[in-house]
Amino acid sequence: MEGHAASHGSGVYGASGDSSRYGVHGSNTNEGIGVYGTTNSTSADTTVAGVYGDNSSTGLAGYFNGPVKVNGVLTVNSCTGCSDARLKHDIKPIMGAMDQLLQLEGVTFEWIDPKGTHHEQETGTVTGFIAQDVEKIHPDWVNPEGYTAPDGTKYRTLDTRQIEALEVEAIRQLKTKNDELEARLHYLETGAHPIAATMLPQNLNFNGAGWAAAGALGMYIFANRKKKAQA
Repeated sequence: MEGHAASHGSGVYGASGDSSRYGVHGSNTNEGIGVYGTTNSTSADTTVAGVYGDNSSTGLAGYFNGPVKVNGVLTVNSCTGCSDARLKHDIKPIMGAMDQLLQLEGVTFEWIDPKGTHHEQETGTVTGFIAQDVEKIHPDWVNPEGYTAPDGTKYRTLDTRQIEALEVEAIRQLKTKNDELEARLHYLETGAHPIAATMLPQNLNFNGAGWAAAGALGMYIFANRKKKAQA
């Protein structure tokens, strides 16, 4: 079936009041195209399209059973990937990022039906997380009904995009700890213990003799603490 509209309107229009049927259905078992739509319009109106699907209920505006190829720009109106500060409020640094990461448990597994429609032909050993386990720690990362199988069974889906921020802050925490340990080791090797620096005001301007005195004070405190520990 072919349709054409020279102006406003639809080249092909289909509607269905039956929840088990399609408004427009196309099928091709050879090398052609089941449904093909085209438009030369440059309008910003999102309803001007070569193929347009609309559903104001709980169903789908479009359904594809197989691979989908997009030759152009894919626009998602939900602003997936938006990170502009102007869209956010109550911004706070992440606390305890390392502890949160260590609560997660990475696993290896294999799909029960790797050639089924659920897993995109992903065979062999896979690494990842178990949604039920992550849900106990970060329930907002899990959608309990994120995927509906052809038989109607609903399965959990997992969005791990937020883990990236935890990883960055955990690495920052490790670096801070490492820098502190290196500073302590440096002071011990050079004869000045960092305790002296922490006991003194940060805005003091010492000359060489002043820093030598601070180092001596640190070594004195360190030696006394060591004696008490051994006593």
